Amino acid sequence: MALATVEFLSARGYTSDRVVMVRAALAAARSTGKEAHEGFWLHWLGYVLQELGQPGEAISHYEEALRIYRKLDRREPQVWLLIRLANAHFQLDQFDDGLDLFNRAGEISREIGMDDRVEFQGPVYQLGPLQERLAEQRRIGDRRAELGTLGPLTGVYSRLLHREEYLEEALGYNEEGLAISREIGHRPAERKHLGRLGEVYVALGRPEEAIGFFESALAISRELGDRQAEGDSLTNLGNAWYLLGRIEKAVRFMDEALTLFRELGSPQAETVRATLAEWRHGNTMAWDSEGPRT
Repeated sequence: MALATVEFLSARGYTSDRVVMVRAALAAARSTGKEAHEGFWLHWLGYVLQELGQPGEAISHYEEALRIYRKLDRREPQVWLLIRLANAHFQLDQFDDGLDLFNRAGEISREIGMDDRVEFQGPVYQLGPLQERLAEQRRIGDRRAELGTLGPLTGVYSRLLHREEYLEEALGYNEEGLAISREIGHRPAERKHLGRLGEVYVALGRPEEAIGFFESALAISRELGDRQAEGDSLTNLGNAWYLLGRIEKAVRFMDEALTLFRELGSPQAETVRATLAEWRHGNTMAWDSEGPRT
């Protein structure tokens, strides 16, 4: 009944009444000690406040609801809360935090088999405001600010590479980011855009073109001493060579990545280990131009 009343008030624009109603429902839920109900109304309160242009206050309620659902091991509500949190951070121009939250929502949605539209919708919402900000920075000619926006913008596109309609845009923005990073001498950004360009070419079905970008990204990662980025580049190279049927070469890069991730204590070590096991099991005694694949 309470939810129906909130929706009724929302449809008619009675925003202040809606906040009062949700707060009353939250108080009632807390009085019963039913944490699932409390989490539900915390989520709703955050949503109402966010609609009213108060994302900062919404975030605190979303985070409280998220803690409850984690305690209860309710994973689907966690996905929706992470998406709401990401959008709230996005409203505050905290794009990196927002992208990280969307990534976490996507990971959980895949683990529990939710429809990929749940994962897909979040990044799409980010594109418009980021593109608008980039257009303004272009207008005033602030190249360093442009590069700062192209980082999170191409990060969003990296979440959309399974959608063919976004690939050309991803290619164009990453090429622009690479050009600016070289123009102003920003090596970490250059490494990032090289790696993302390689990922776009893989998504386009052109892994042979991706390899050069991954190799360049690997060289810069080593130059900068960025071991996490080095491991990512090694993994990307392994996957690209695997797609080209060069299994022995792919395994060599993945073995190197596995050693590095283990040294770092990274959870990526387990993902790489599983990939290697799958490759070796599926390609026992196969051959390529380099000799036997083991």
